Amino acid sequence: MRNEIYKKYRARGYEASEALRLARLPKHDYGLNNLYDYMQVSDMVNVPELAPEFEIKLECFYEDYAEVPWDFYESNGEVIVDTRYQEQPGNGNVEMYHGGFRQNSYRYAWQDAVRKTRKEFDEYRPKWGKTMRQDYALERVRSELKYFRGFCNDDWAYIWIKATLLWNGKEVAEESFGGIESSDWQSSAEELIGQMIRESRAMVYAGSTVGCV
Repeated sequence: MRNEIYKKYRARGYEASEALRLARLPKHDYGLNNLYDYMQVSDMVNVPELAPEFEIKLECFYEDYAEVPWDFYESNGEVIVDTRYQEQPGNGNVEMYHGGFRQNSYRYAWQDAVRKTRKEFDEYRPKWGKTMRQDYALERVRSELKYFRGFCNDDWAYIWIKATLLWNGKEVAEESFGGIESSDWQSSAEELIGQMIRESRAMVYAGSTVGCV
């Protein structure tokens, strides 16, 4: 499992040391198997670490997010919006999404992306062999194109996650994250749950839960 997490972050362009650190983070199982159990609804999470009088409620909502992923960060390849529904084969671009009649289509500058990414590997990984640098550059560009296509095809979307701490049925603390990718929601949800656990412990350690509310 950790090897899969490591490869996922490496494919997204993380340095090896950072990808390894993320893969080694402790993994908690709160039964967060299905995002749709929490989408547009609220549900309690099974958290054994909580004292009996505490509960954590988790909620997820789709965000009306203005940005698209290729504008959210500096991508390897430029995404070209084709408003006139015309293809330009043979110029280094590949079709990313075909919008159909009266819809925008999107093309991805594949050739430029490979060239740019290969240059980065040549600069920062000069000791790697030529074939290895080329393979890693292609892997990163393929991963980015798949990532963008997934967004266009609604395979994933931006969501907002909120965790609420309840003490004897009363809401006493909450925290939320926005702009989260639905395909990688568990790590963000677990971070929120962990924060609510720390909140509950702080209340208990203060000596009087009521006094902290």
